[in-house]
Amino acid sequence: MKKQMRAIAIFCAAVLMTVSVTACGSSGKDSSGSSASKGNYFDPGTSSENIIKAASEAGKIGNWGIGNEYELLALLTKYDLPNEFVSQAFDMDSFDDDSLMLASAMTYNELGLVKNDYDGGYGYGDTVGTIDMNDEGVAMLEDNIFCTKAFAEKNPNTVAAFISASMKGWEYACENPDEAAEIVFNYGSSVSPEHQKYMASEVAKLVTTDMSGNAVSLDDLGQMEETAMQQTLDLAKQYIKETLNKACA
Repeated sequence: MKKQMRAIAIFCAAVLMTVSVTACGSSGKDSSGSSASKGNYFDPGTSSENIIKAASEAGKIGNWGIGNEYELLALLTKYDLPNEFVSQAFDMDSFDDDSLMLASAMTYNELGLVKNDYDGGYGYGDTVGTIDMNDEGVAMLEDNIFCTKAFAEKNPNTVAAFISASMKGWEYACENPDEAAEIVFNYGSSVSPEHQKYMASEVAKLVTTDMSGNAVSLDDLGQMEETAMQQTLDLAKQYIKETLNKACA
């Protein structure tokens, strides 16, 4: 029998790149602890387009909203699909129980929960497929540092010092992800120590990788890619405007 792939939708927000993954269907655990399939599956060779269209037709595409939805809206527009999605909770239960065929998740967070079997994980392993938002041409930069032009002009030393301190912090965290995870966990993490370590190691990968997948040295952390920023601005302007117009209609 041909091995089949789970289907869900997962989005990733990161400092320097964004990735989304998709998988669909659901799987429960039998008494032995192994997965017992009971949902929608796709053959591994199924195209992203066909998965996205199937999930849209079923009304089973999920996203948290509150500003995370713009990449998804751009993705749906790309395939001439309705800009409609189901409001998704901040866990992957709706993926696990097959309420969603295409759920949203971050590569450094929810994807790890879906794939891993540590405390809080769903244990799907490599049966989850992924869709990279960079490959789809709708990736957006996230988790940036902002201030107003007026504040920067009035407080240049404060801005420079803050950025310098932030970059030193990122550099240290990337070089010492386990220690960074322990620090965050000890100060009130809502996840398990194992998942906190997973998140620290995955964020380090994103911080040290540019939008084209090339390695970024620790000396160059925080450099902004003009092409990626322009794409982010274009998508934000388009879909924030559309969202506001829809809300006011």
